[in-house]
Amino acid sequence: MKLLSIISVKDDLEVIGPATQNRLAAGFDEVVIVAVEPSEEMAATAQALTRGDSRVRALAMAKPDAAGAFLSFTAEPMATILSGHPDWVLVSDADEFVVAERPVAELPELVGEAPLSVPRYNYARRRGEVPGEMAARLRDPACLPLIAERRQAFKDGVPVPGVRWLEHRISPRPMFRPRTAARFDVGAHHLIGADGARQPTTPAVNLLMAHLPFTSFPRFSRKIDNVAAHLSDVAGVHATTASHWKEWLKARDGGRLGETFEAEAFGAEEFEARRAEGSIDTASGLFVRLKAGDKSVR
Repeated sequence: MKLLSIISVKDDLEVIGPATQNRLAAGFDEVVIVAVEPSEEMAATAQALTRGDSRVRALAMAKPDAAGAFLSFTAEPMATILSGHPDWVLVSDADEFVVAERPVAELPELVGEAPLSVPRYNYARRRGEVPGEMAARLRDPACLPLIAERRQAFKDGVPVPGVRWLEHRISPRPMFRPRTAARFDVGAHHLIGADGARQPTTPAVNLLMAHLPFTSFPRFSRKIDNVAAHLSDVAGVHATTASHWKEWLKARDGGRLGETFEAEAFGAEEFEARRAEGSIDTASGLFVRLKAGDKSVR
């Protein structure tokens, strides 16, 4: 069984290397880095990761077309990516990390044909926590703190007062057999069939993604600059999506981006209280709750 991980990245220099190694350590046979409109430094970084390791490929993707044709499996870059005929494909961003209870190839979910819905959970960042500490916790599911019980941070495109974006119920990522779908939706959170309908999925319970959008302020600031350029290029594609991006752009333009970044961290007292009530849990704890059918963590 051939397992392929696609990592989409837009100048996220700090995390692309760790994300690539994370996929290989999890048991993926091949990693394809799709660098979207990369800077020279990003293109060089992606190519450097391919040297000496035949399991890693890097592709550069030019400016996405406004109509979203690039989301089709018969268009580039997916046509080239799938030419190696993988059995299963996982698509994700560079700041998302695979966490599994066992090597991915051994997961019982991969026995069938149905696409998987792999849940994503935001990292529960503590105030003052630095990227090195977060990276260390990623290596041990029993010590990896994630926002387990989520809420809606936006309603009708407007922020819900008192709710951090980290607490938002973020969409899952698909892991699928290529023959079961024809394209991604906007954001690559769901699969679309040849008939244009969203494909049903089976929830994964032994596999999840840890999402780390707020590792450092310089990285977050650069992300928002990239978001501004992306939305300018394909505004129509995101006409009714990416409310959080649009809100962060307002914060940047209003000189409040640093304040926004700091507000997404938990103080020590709040963190411990949330750990005690279960709204923050470890990845190991989440696996137990997912397998038990705990709807509060879905």
